[in-house]
Amino acid sequence: MPKLFFLIFRPDGPLHEALFSHLPEDVRRRCASIRRITQAKAAAMGHLLVRFALSEASGRHPGEIVIERGPTGKPYSPNLGIQWSLSHTNGAAAVCISSAPVGVDAERIGPVRQRVLRRVLSPREQAYVLSRPEGQEARFFEVWTRKEAAVKRDGRGLSINLHSVDTFSDDFGLFTTLQEGDFIVSVCGAAPLEERNILRLEEDALVRYFQGQPFSIP
Repeated sequence: MPKLFFLIFRPDGPLHEALFSHLPEDVRRRCASIRRITQAKAAAMGHLLVRFALSEASGRHPGEIVIERGPTGKPYSPNLGIQWSLSHTNGAAAVCISSAPVGVDAERIGPVRQRVLRRVLSPREQAYVLSRPEGQEARFFEVWTRKEAAVKRDGRGLSINLHSVDTFSDDFGLFTTLQEGDFIVSVCGAAPLEERNILRLEEDALVRYFQGQPFSIP
């Protein structure tokens, strides 16, 4: 059964020292190489959310979590017996864990990307997005995040043509899509995501956790 960890954070605020100190050196270098501050912070917060989620699921200290990449670039953690997927965007990060392959994608709702709409979405998906004027932006990102989540679950990366991913079928897995404030989050897994398996966090809660302060998981 998949479990989702969804984090909201201040996109342009500085990274708290308690969080920065838990970033491995290679992640610090990678974040430092990202020019946009918002993207650098999103990458850092996503990495920390992975460590938090896997620590809570495995009972291991966050610093003991090993993260490696497979041949296609898909990240994984050996010897935990936990499948996981990460997505981060401007102001939010999502990690989904499961005993079976899983994919997650989170996006901030914005204008419909017309080029993507025409080139990547199927006629049926386009019709769904454009079915009525209100809510087109949310429906577009519902379809887009489902495609991304399916590709992440599959693990073959960019070798999959997104146009071939039918978000109205279960060929790639079972989809669950949520709207969390200004964000759309989609999960693709062997089973649907249940509300009781969603943990919503804010940046201050993650700071307290990495500071070693009392922290309870619902």
